[in-house]
Amino acid sequence: MDSGKKISTEAVICIILGVMVLFLGAAAAVIFAFGGIGSGNKDNTNIITSGIQYSTAIDTEIYEKPSSQSAVLAKVSKGVKVSFISYADDGYYKVKADDITGYVKGDYIVDDVLLSQQEEAQKVNMYIVNVDTSAKMYAEASSASATLADIEFGTQVRVFANTEGNGMRKVEYNGTTGYVEQQCLTEDYNIVQNQQNLKQKELDAKQKAEMEAARRASLPPGSSAVEPKYPMYVCNVQNAIYLRTHPSEYGDIITTIPVNTQVYYIDTCEGSWYKISYNGKMGYSKAQYLTRIAPSVSQPYNTGTVVNYRTITGVDKSAYLRRNATSDTGASNIICEVPKGTRVEYLGTYGEYGKVRYNGATGYVLLKYLY
Repeated sequence: MDSGKKISTEAVICIILGVMVLFLGAAAAVIFAFGGIGSGNKDNTNIITSGIQYSTAIDTEIYEKPSSQSAVLAKVSKGVKVSFISYADDGYYKVKADDITGYVKGDYIVDDVLLSQQEEAQKVNMYIVNVDTSAKMYAEASSASATLADIEFGTQVRVFANTEGNGMRKVEYNGTTGYVEQQCLTEDYNIVQNQQNLKQKELDAKQKAEMEAARRASLPPGSSAVEPKYPMYVCNVQNAIYLRTHPSEYGDIITTIPVNTQVYYIDTCEGSWYKISYNGKMGYSKAQYLTRIAPSVSQPYNTGTVVNYRTITGVDKSAYLRRNATSDTGASNIICEVPKGTRVEYLGTYGEYGKVRYNGATGYVLLKYLY
């Protein structure tokens, strides 16, 4: 019985030793596949493929052996293309540059594809702004360098990250890389739209001015070259008003305009004067003698009764004649403006308003402006 137990224990020990031998063999195979222990690959997280092109990340040297103490075979600048051959000791890579084969510190070469992907991921979309028509793209970060392209206002370009310098940004446009002034770029498309709207308004104004100039040129001699805005009527006088050459009582008299006569309003001038057109003649008349309300042709009001009048006062120029006795000053509630000093027919009191008749129109004026 004791002999049987001893044989059984030896068998188990043999099985365990066999498993350990198999495990160690597999581990050795893995180590050999990745360059072996002490080959210089243990600190590398990226596996570089043999024969693929890479670039030097900085100015560096190609050594005869994987050591900075060995002979220098060549000095290479940043960006020089090299072909990776194999890993070496102490973090060096065996590479080939043109016809020279030697060793470079692994930290000093970069994967061109990976670098390009990183650069692309860091680019941002920006738009051309703050120009009349286009911005220039230069070959270098200087406006003195050659012009590669003219990029139209509002065009989207790709801008490299961390490339601002000398007032320039590195950009990519239509497959070409160059430099554009920083002040001509923005990430905010709202700025593009706002500037576009402003440009459109300026264009519309220019076209309108050109059309007006053409219209004036086509008018017969002596006619008014200004487009009238709306009709008005002479009021608040017994007979007629003067049309003068200037908005002043010292202006020369062009002609007289009878009461109730229709004229055309053009503009408002300082000193309570209107610029108007009458019978093809343009001049100035006092605003207090003009109204937008057409004269009434009906029979006089209050026939056979005493008419009560009030005068507009306490205002700078005029008081509102309102459709309703409310404070609403919207266009729908304002009939017209009654000039200061004008007499109106007073019809009664409604709260803080007085009901009046002016030039054929009935409405309400604040009592504080009626005297």
